[in-house]
Amino acid sequence: MASSCRTLVSRFVHILRPYPSRRYWLSATTTSDDVSPLKTIQELKEIDPKTGEKRIGNNFVYEMELSALANRLGFTASQLPSLQQALIDKSAMSSKEEEGHNSQLESVGKNVLTTFVRGYLSNVYPNLGRTHIKDITKYLTDEPALVKVADYIGISNLIVIREGYNESKVSKCLKAVFGAVHADIGEQAAHSVIEQLIIPQLKDADLKDLIVINDPMRTLHNMLYTQKRPKPVPRMIKETGRLSHFPTFVVGIYSGKVLIGLRLKQPLLPYGIII
Repeated sequence: MASSCRTLVSRFVHILRPYPSRRYWLSATTTSDDVSPLKTIQELKEIDPKTGEKRIGNNFVYEMELSALANRLGFTASQLPSLQQALIDKSAMSSKEEEGHNSQLESVGKNVLTTFVRGYLSNVYPNLGRTHIKDITKYLTDEPALVKVADYIGISNLIVIREGYNESKVSKCLKAVFGAVHADIGEQAAHSVIEQLIIPQLKDADLKDLIVINDPMRTLHNMLYTQKRPKPVPRMIKETGRLSHFPTFVVGIYSGKVLIGLRLKQPLLPYGIII
Protein backbone atom coordinates (compact mmCIF):
# COMPACT_ATOMS: atom_id res chain seq x y z
CA MET A 1 0.00 0.00 0.00
CA ALA A 2 2.79 2.40 0.94
CA SER A 3 4.59 1.54 -2.29
CA SER A 4 1.47 2.32 -4.34
CA CYS A 5 1.10 5.71 -2.63
CA ARG A 6 4.71 6.64 -3.37
CA THR A 7 4.20 5.74 -7.03
CA LEU A 8 1.08 7.92 -7.30
CA VAL A 9 2.81 10.88 -5.62
CA SER A 10 5.81 10.53 -7.92
CA ARG A 11 3.58 10.60 -11.01
CA PHE A 12 1.64 13.60 -9.68
CA VAL A 13 4.83 15.60 -9.06
CA HIS A 14 6.08 14.75 -12.56
CA ILE A 15 2.86 16.11 -14.07
CA LEU A 16 3.15 19.39 -12.12
CA ARG A 17 6.83 19.90 -13.03
CA PRO A 18 7.01 22.94 -15.40
CA TYR A 19 8.31 22.54 -18.90
CA PRO A 20 11.45 24.47 -19.83
CA SER A 21 10.67 28.09 -20.77
CA ARG A 22 10.82 29.28 -24.38
CA ARG A 23 13.82 31.45 -23.55
CA TYR A 24 15.64 28.43 -22.07
CA TRP A 25 14.70 26.33 -25.09
CA LEU A 26 15.96 28.95 -27.54
CA SER A 27 19.21 29.43 -25.66
CA ALA A 28 19.72 25.69 -25.51
CA THR A 29 18.97 25.07 -29.18
CA THR A 30 20.51 28.21 -30.75
CA THR A 31 24.21 28.19 -31.43
CA SER A 32 26.58 30.92 -32.50
CA ASP A 33 26.55 29.43 -36.01
CA ASP A 34 22.87 30.39 -36.38
CA VAL A 35 23.53 34.15 -35.91
CA SER A 36 24.30 35.92 -39.18
CA PRO A 37 27.62 37.81 -39.02
CA LEU A 38 27.72 41.58 -39.36
CA LYS A 39 28.29 42.84 -42.87
CA THR A 40 31.75 44.15 -43.61
CA ILE A 41 32.41 47.71 -44.78
CA GLN A 42 32.94 46.40 -48.31
CA GLU A 43 29.56 44.65 -48.24
CA LEU A 44 27.85 47.78 -46.88
CA LYS A 45 29.20 49.78 -49.83
CA GLU A 46 27.09 47.60 -52.11
CA ILE A 47 23.90 48.55 -50.23
CA ASP A 48 21.83 51.61 -51.10
CA PRO A 49 21.83 53.70 -47.88
CA LYS A 50 18.33 55.07 -48.55
CA THR A 51 16.55 51.76 -49.18
CA GLY A 52 18.79 49.34 -47.31
CA GLU A 53 18.66 47.02 -50.33
CA LYS A 54 21.55 45.77 -52.41
CA ARG A 55 22.21 47.95 -55.42
CA ILE A 56 20.79 46.45 -58.61
CA GLY A 57 22.88 46.20 -61.75
CA ASN A 58 26.56 45.94 -62.53
CA ASN A 59 27.06 49.58 -63.50
CA PHE A 60 27.63 50.77 -59.92
CA VAL A 61 31.23 50.46 -58.74
CA TYR A 62 31.78 52.24 -55.43
CA GLU A 63 35.44 53.07 -56.07
CA MET A 64 34.59 54.65 -59.43
CA GLU A 65 31.78 56.69 -57.87
CA LEU A 66 34.20 57.82 -55.16
CA SER A 67 36.68 58.94 -57.82
CA ALA A 68 33.91 60.83 -59.63
CA LEU A 69 32.98 62.59 -56.38
CA ALA A 70 36.59 63.69 -55.91
CA ASN A 71 36.54 65.10 -59.45
CA ARG A 72 33.34 67.03 -58.72
CA LEU A 73 35.10 68.58 -55.75
CA GLY A 74 37.93 69.66 -58.05
CA PHE A 75 40.52 67.03 -57.13
CA THR A 76 41.63 63.52 -58.01
CA ALA A 77 41.03 60.44 -55.89
CA SER A 78 44.75 60.17 -55.15
CA GLN A 79 44.70 63.69 -53.70
CA LEU A 80 41.92 62.76 -51.27
CA PRO A 81 42.86 59.48 -49.55
CA SER A 82 40.60 60.42 -46.61
CA LEU A 83 37.50 60.83 -48.78
CA GLN A 84 36.37 57.23 -48.33
CA GLN A 85 36.63 57.46 -44.54
CA ALA A 86 34.63 60.70 -44.62
CA LEU A 87 31.65 58.76 -45.97
CA ILE A 88 31.73 55.95 -43.39
CA ASP A 89 29.27 56.62 -40.58
CA LYS A 90 30.08 55.38 -37.09
CA SER A 91 27.07 53.05 -37.23
CA ALA A 92 28.82 51.02 -39.94
CA MET A 93 31.56 49.95 -37.55
CA SER A 94 31.34 46.92 -35.28
CA SER A 95 31.38 47.37 -31.51
CA LYS A 96 35.06 46.37 -31.38
CA GLU A 97 36.17 48.88 -34.02
CA GLU A 98 37.02 52.32 -32.68
CA GLU A 99 38.64 53.85 -35.77
CA GLY A 100 37.91 54.08 -39.46
CA HIS A 101 34.71 56.15 -39.28
CA ASN A 102 34.19 59.84 -40.00
CA SER A 103 33.61 61.30 -36.53
CA GLN A 104 36.98 63.04 -36.29
CA LEU A 105 36.85 64.36 -39.85
CA GLU A 106 33.31 65.60 -39.24
CA SER A 107 34.47 67.57 -36.19
CA VAL A 108 37.28 69.19 -38.20
CA GLY A 109 34.97 69.93 -41.13
CA LYS A 110 32.31 71.48 -38.90
CA ASN A 111 34.84 73.88 -37.40
CA VAL A 112 36.31 74.82 -40.80
CA LEU A 113 32.84 75.30 -42.30
CA THR A 114 31.50 77.54 -39.53
CA THR A 115 34.67 79.63 -39.26
CA PHE A 116 34.90 80.25 -43.00
CA VAL A 117 31.21 81.09 -43.52
CA ARG A 118 31.19 83.50 -40.59
CA GLY A 119 34.34 85.24 -41.82
CA TYR A 120 33.07 85.38 -45.40
CA LEU A 121 29.79 87.00 -44.37
CA SER A 122 31.58 89.51 -42.15
CA ASN A 123 33.67 90.63 -45.14
CA VAL A 124 30.78 90.76 -47.61
CA TYR A 125 28.33 92.41 -45.19
CA PRO A 126 30.56 94.55 -42.93
CA ASN A 127 27.60 96.59 -41.69
CA LEU A 128 25.70 93.61 -40.33
CA GLY A 129 25.85 93.01 -36.60
CA ARG A 130 27.23 89.85 -35.05
CA THR A 131 23.76 88.54 -34.28
CA HIS A 132 22.68 88.79 -37.93
CA ILE A 133 25.93 87.22 -39.15
CA LYS A 134 25.31 84.38 -36.71
CA ASP A 135 21.74 83.89 -37.99
CA ILE A 136 22.83 83.69 -41.64
CA THR A 137 25.71 81.37 -40.74
CA LYS A 138 23.28 79.06 -38.97
CA TYR A 139 21.02 79.04 -42.03
CA LEU A 140 23.89 78.07 -44.35
CA THR A 141 25.35 75.41 -42.05
CA ASP A 142 22.11 73.84 -40.81
CA GLU A 143 21.02 70.34 -41.83
CA PRO A 144 18.52 71.28 -44.60
CA ALA A 145 21.08 73.41 -46.48
CA LEU A 146 23.84 70.80 -46.10
CA VAL A 147 21.60 67.91 -47.19
CA LYS A 148 20.62 69.89 -50.28
CA VAL A 149 24.30 70.30 -51.20
CA ALA A 150 25.05 66.64 -50.39
CA ASP A 151 22.24 65.51 -52.70
CA TYR A 152 23.48 67.84 -55.44
CA ILE A 153 27.03 66.47 -55.52
CA GLY A 154 26.03 62.83 -54.95
CA ILE A 155 27.19 62.24 -51.39
CA SER A 156 23.80 60.98 -50.19
CA ASN A 157 24.10 57.85 -52.33
CA LEU A 158 27.65 57.05 -51.21
CA ILE A 159 27.45 57.21 -47.43
CA VAL A 160 28.18 53.91 -45.71
CA ILE A 161 25.82 53.11 -42.83
CA ARG A 162 24.51 49.98 -41.20
CA GLU A 163 20.99 51.29 -40.62
CA GLY A 164 19.02 54.44 -39.88
CA TYR A 165 19.43 56.68 -42.93
CA ASN A 166 18.56 60.27 -42.00
CA GLU A 167 19.47 63.88 -42.76
CA SER A 168 21.72 64.15 -39.72
CA LYS A 169 24.04 61.42 -41.01
CA VAL A 170 24.08 62.93 -44.50
CA SER A 171 25.00 66.40 -43.22
CA LYS A 172 27.71 64.91 -41.00
CA CYS A 173 29.22 63.14 -44.01
CA LEU A 174 29.33 66.41 -45.96
CA LYS A 175 31.11 68.13 -43.08
CA ALA A 176 33.48 65.17 -42.91
CA VAL A 177 34.22 65.64 -46.62
CA PHE A 178 35.21 69.24 -45.88
CA GLY A 179 37.38 67.87 -43.09
CA ALA A 180 38.98 65.37 -45.49
CA VAL A 181 39.86 68.15 -47.96
CA HIS A 182 41.34 70.16 -45.09
CA ALA A 183 43.36 67.17 -43.83
CA ASP A 184 44.62 65.95 -47.22
CA ILE A 185 45.17 69.18 -49.16
CA GLY A 186 44.96 72.11 -46.78
CA GLU A 187 42.88 74.93 -45.37
CA GLN A 188 42.77 77.02 -48.54
CA ALA A 189 41.44 74.09 -50.57
CA ALA A 190 38.74 73.43 -47.96
CA HIS A 191 37.75 77.11 -48.00
CA SER A 192 37.53 77.05 -51.80
CA VAL A 193 35.23 74.00 -51.79
CA ILE A 194 33.00 75.53 -49.12
CA GLU A 195 32.79 78.82 -51.01
CA GLN A 196 31.74 77.02 -54.21
CA LEU A 197 29.17 74.74 -52.56
CA ILE A 198 27.76 76.55 -49.52
CA ILE A 199 27.83 80.28 -50.26
CA PRO A 200 25.67 80.01 -53.45
CA GLN A 201 22.81 78.81 -51.22
CA LEU A 202 22.36 82.47 -50.26
CA LYS A 203 20.78 83.20 -53.65
CA ASP A 204 17.77 81.08 -52.68
CA ALA A 205 17.40 82.81 -49.32
CA ASP A 206 15.47 85.98 -48.55
CA LEU A 207 17.69 87.89 -46.15
CA LYS A 208 14.65 89.75 -44.84
CA ASP A 209 13.44 86.44 -43.40
CA LEU A 210 16.82 85.74 -41.83
CA ILE A 211 17.51 89.22 -40.46
CA VAL A 212 14.99 90.71 -38.05
CA ILE A 213 15.68 94.35 -37.10
CA ASN A 214 13.38 95.39 -34.28
CA ASP A 215 14.38 99.08 -34.26
CA PRO A 216 15.65 100.10 -37.73
CA MET A 217 16.41 103.75 -36.89
CA ARG A 218 18.41 102.86 -33.79
CA THR A 219 20.28 100.20 -35.74
CA LEU A 220 21.03 102.71 -38.51
CA HIS A 221 22.12 105.30 -35.94
CA ASN A 222 24.56 102.85 -34.34
CA MET A 223 25.87 101.79 -37.74
CA LEU A 224 26.56 105.39 -38.82
CA TYR A 225 28.11 106.17 -35.44
CA THR A 226 30.52 103.27 -35.89
CA GLN A 227 31.46 104.62 -39.32
CA LYS A 228 31.89 108.14 -37.83
CA ARG A 229 29.20 109.55 -40.10
CA PRO A 230 26.43 112.06 -39.19
CA LYS A 231 23.39 110.60 -37.46
CA PRO A 232 20.34 109.74 -39.62
CA VAL A 233 17.70 112.44 -40.06
CA PRO A 234 14.27 111.87 -41.73
CA ARG A 235 13.05 114.56 -44.14
CA MET A 236 9.87 114.59 -46.21
CA ILE A 237 10.68 114.75 -49.91
CA LYS A 238 7.21 114.74 -51.45
CA GLU A 239 3.60 113.96 -50.67
CA THR A 240 0.32 113.24 -52.40
CA GLY A 241 -3.33 113.07 -51.36
CA ARG A 242 -2.94 114.93 -48.08
CA LEU A 243 -6.71 115.60 -47.87
CA SER A 244 -7.73 112.16 -49.14
CA HIS A 245 -8.39 108.98 -47.19
CA PHE A 246 -5.04 107.56 -48.34
CA PRO A 247 -2.38 110.27 -48.10
CA THR A 248 1.10 109.15 -49.09
CA PHE A 249 4.42 110.62 -48.06
CA VAL A 250 7.91 109.88 -49.34
CA VAL A 251 10.42 110.37 -46.56
CA GLY A 252 14.15 110.47 -47.16
CA ILE A 253 16.71 109.37 -44.58
CA TYR A 254 19.78 111.59 -44.69
CA SER A 255 23.20 111.31 -43.12
CA GLY A 256 24.39 114.88 -43.32
CA LYS A 257 23.67 115.87 -46.94
CA VAL A 258 23.80 112.31 -48.25
CA LEU A 259 20.50 110.55 -49.02
CA ILE A 260 20.93 106.98 -47.79
CA GLY A 261 17.37 105.68 -48.07
CA LEU A 262 13.73 106.37 -48.94
CA ARG A 263 10.61 105.35 -47.11
CA LEU A 264 7.08 105.34 -48.50
CA LYS A 265 4.88 106.28 -45.55
CA GLN A 266 1.12 105.84 -45.30
CA PRO A 267 -1.03 106.25 -42.17
CA LEU A 268 -2.50 102.77 -42.66
CA LEU A 269 0.99 101.28 -42.86
CA PRO A 270 2.55 102.13 -39.49
CA TYR A 271 6.03 100.94 -40.43
CA GLY A 272 5.99 102.20 -43.99
CA ILE A 273 7.60 100.60 -47.01
CA ILE A 274 11.30 101.02 -47.69
CA ILE A 275 11.99 101.85 -51.34
